[in-house]
Parts: sequence; structure tokens; C-alpha cells
Amino acid sequence: MHSHINPVCLQAEEAGLPPLPDAADLGDMKLRMAESVLTTLAGEEATGAARLTTELDDNLGEEERRQICDKTREHIVGGT
Repeated sequence: MHSHINPVCLQAEEAGLPPLPDAADLGDMKLRMAESVLTTLAGEEATGAARLTTELDDNLGEEERRQICDKTREHIVGGT
């Protein structure tokens, strides 16, 4: 009945385990996993770039506000 099946596979089948996927299926699974990893990494990179841009924008905004405050203070102190 199962003469062409590896004894280990026969034991697994008798234990109710699903059969091993074909080599083509394994290759497809590996490709999908690699694609998923790359998609995740690209998303993390985009998130990091967005955070950096936001942080730089915030820092530049703070620097501009500081300069305006300094100039206003100089104008007020110098004008009195």
C-alpha cells in the first residue's frame, strides 16, 4: 500500500501528520517568506526615515523660534 513512501513519512502519516510539501511548494514558501521579510524591512526603513524627518523638522522649528526670540529680545532691549 505505502511501499513507495519513506518509512519516516509513513510513520508521520499514520500519526495523523500532514504530508511534507513538494520541493516546488517549499521554494514558493521560501520566496514568499523572503518577500515578506523585505517588505517588513522596507516598511521599517520608511518609518525610520519619517521619524528622522519629523525630528529634524522639529529641531529646525525650535532653532527658528529661538532665533526669532533672540532677535525680538535684542530689538526690545536695544530699543529701550
